[in-house]
Amino acid sequence: MPTTDNFEWAIPTVGGSTDTWGTELNLVFTTQDTDLQAIKDTADGALPLAGGALTGDITSTHGATFEEPILGNGGFAGNLLGTSSEAILLQNAREFTLSGVVTASAQSFNGSANVTLTTEIADDALSIAKTSGLQTALDAKEATLDDDQKRKITISTADPSGGVDGDIWLKYTA
Repeated sequence: MPTTDNFEWAIPTVGGSTDTWGTELNLVFTTQDTDLQAIKDTADGALPLAGGALTGDITSTHGATFEEPILGNGGFAGNLLGTSSEAILLQNAREFTLSGVVTASAQSFNGSANVTLTTEIADDALSIAKTSGLQTALDAKEATLDDDQKRKITISTADPSGGVDGDIWLKYTA
């Protein structure tokens, strides 16, 4: 008896399967029903085109990177979230550096290790005028001191007189 090309279902021979056509067709329909149910079960278990969640590992036959488009647009649609179990080096290393009042020489970064920048502040780079709010903060602190916590510095040609312990008197000759 002949069969179909793809699934090899029996095809009754016209005029030649007089006594078996009913049995053969019942077998074909039963097989089709079983095969279609298996396809439906697989499709029902698939992720929807939008939303859904994968569990378990996703393995690429191309290694760590996808060399072929995953979707028609050449990549993933939406975000790919998660944490890599292995660090992957950057294809092109980058350098971190600081310039300005605080400087640090260039440190290369390719993803294989952390970057530590050693910083420097140039001599005379900072002043009260360049440090926003410093003078105001210092003035506010001074106002909170009791009189016995304040010290006086005097520069004079006269001999020291008065004051409290801790005051400074500088005498000079003219």
